[in-house]
Amino acid sequence: MMEAAVVGLTFGDGYYAALQAHYTHMRELFVGGLQRLGFSVTEPQGAYYVLMDVAEFGVRDDLAFAEWLAAEVGVAVVPGSSFFKEDVQHLVRFHFAKEDATLQAALNRLEGLKKKAAAARTAACTSPPKLAWSRAASTACPRCSSRWLEAMPATSPAL
Repeated sequence: MMEAAVVGLTFGDGYYAALQAHYTHMRELFVGGLQRLGFSVTEPQGAYYVLMDVAEFGVRDDLAFAEWLAAEVGVAVVPGSSFFKEDVQHLVRFHFAKEDATLQAALNRLEGLKKKAAAARTAACTSPPKLAWSRAASTACPRCSSRWLEAMPATSPAL
């Protein structure tokens, strides 16, 4: 490890300026895209990942939501609960150290997320009994098998 650090110290300032510019570009492309799509994110201050708040989707189980997002939207995230000692279930983490085309493809897929989540939530939550589905409860919606949704009365508006 120390030998690698010594080699790193020999790189010129131009190398680090270019590296910073490259990561800044990726952050601006992806985080800016998430913000333009109307998602609530925590602006990273030096990391190559971003946390997105998914509470607006009624998420009660971030792991189940991450699985649903990969299967239904085609975008992978890491459940935020993986990074907290506290019971945090409303955050997911995106990694944005990727090629521009990959980031843009992810943003294109996420563009329909609010509509897909609303449809899944409405379909799941109109089926009695009204349950708060979660991993902890070891139960799922009897109609659609969703586990990540918070129970929502049938009269509640869609997202």
